[in-house]
Amino acid sequence: MMKKNKGIYALIGFLLAGTGLLSIVLSLVGVQLAFLKWQSMLPSPFGFCSR
Repeated sequence: MMKKNKGIYALIGFLLAGTGLLSIVLSLVGVQLAFLKWQSMLPSPFGFCSR
């Protein structure tokens, strides 16, 4: 069953990695992706990466 969904899992992984990399690059400039702003409102043990 894993071989059947291998392409879908690879696509999802690529999109997650691409979004994470884009978020890191944009945070260096001081910009934040709109759908990741909720992370900034988390208490510091959980939202430390986005600050």
